[in-house]
Amino acid sequence: MIFINFFNPNIVKMVINMKKNSTNKQSKNPNLNVVKQYIKDLSFENPLSPKTVPANIEPEVKFDIELSLTNLGKNMHELNLKIKADAKFDENIIFLLELQYAGLFSSEFDEKKDNDKKYFVIEAAHFLFPFARSIIADVTKDGGFNPLIIQPFDFEKVYKS
Repeated sequence: MIFINFFNPNIVKMVINMKKNSTNKQSKNPNLNVVKQYIKDLSFENPLSPKTVPANIEPEVKFDIELSLTNLGKNMHELNLKIKADAKFDENIIFLLELQYAGLFSSEFDEKKDNDKKYFVIEAAHFLFPFARSIIADVTKDGGFNPLIIQPFDFEKVYKS
């Protein structure tokens, strides 16, 4: 594995403002600092190749998404966005794709407070998703298919499940 660090996380930080508005008062959550983001795991299988999908076939594509938060200590947290996708027609598997795209964030929030944890996970997932979506589109295109463009997920529903 080759790791190239283009940015020193001590110099370049992206801050996501985590403020919640309520009708009576405004409560302030700590900032969410993006330290780095990375592909943790990527798998693409193309079992039909070198055959192609018939032009008149509309494949069935299924998605599964999971979010997992790991406390690394010293206010450092890793959010892992796991996306699995498979495409089939009839009983034929067109492709299988699994991506774990993660981000390392620094933030002071109380994990025991479910609202703070929920807000952190949802905001971090919203930050990571466009990058994961782009990777999936590129991989499916490079696999010989039209790019798989994933519509945005409701991460609040994903968090609840």
